[in-house]
Amino acid sequence: MLFISSQPGQAIPRSQQHENVVTALKQAGVSYVAYTGFAHAQESPNALASDHQLTEKLLADSGLNYSILRNNWYLENEINFLKAGSEGKQITYWASDKAGWALEREYAEAAVKVLVSENPKQVYEFAGPIRSYAQLAQALQEATGKEFDVAHLTEAAYVDDLVTSGLDQATAELFASFQAPIADGSLNHPENDLEEVLGHPVTDLVEAIKEVLA
Repeated sequence: MLFISSQPGQAIPRSQQHENVVTALKQAGVSYVAYTGFAHAQESPNALASDHQLTEKLLADSGLNYSILRNNWYLENEINFLKAGSEGKQITYWASDKAGWALEREYAEAAVKVLVSENPKQVYEFAGPIRSYAQLAQALQEATGKEFDVAHLTEAAYVDDLVTSGLDQATAELFASFQAPIADGSLNHPENDLEEVLGHPVTDLVEAIKEVLA
């Protein structure tokens, strides 16, 4: 079974959802499960890692055969950033560290390959090449042929910019929080597992951006 982590912030806490799933897997006698987790979850300082840390422990204590697929960051997470640049608008960001962006479909393909492999590892660190937002913006200009301004703001200024664009304060702060795992270095981990499992390099960033925008 492929166990895809749920979204946080729901009526039932994600930690409880995940515990329920692990319990159900045990009761159903599932022979093997691959769980999509968070990059270097056990060492990560980011709040998003806490539920993944718990789930990894639940799986370790369950007696199940399992693998942890610790996914870095999906390029699709940056759709608003990419769309703004593709329209020639100024793009902004506040996180100054780096992430291992790759396409969602590549993470999915790797997950399937792990599921059907004969001797899967217990932990995989899946990531694309590590890059900064400045590098992402440069690739976006190349992908779109558009010229646009790129502004590196403080987190507070980034939130203010979102509010000025029409978002309410709470939504603006939520959007800003999506960059926190990049800002605190949680995703700055060069890894080869994704390309090794796929059997080829991940899609070139310029081409991947074109695919997302299409």
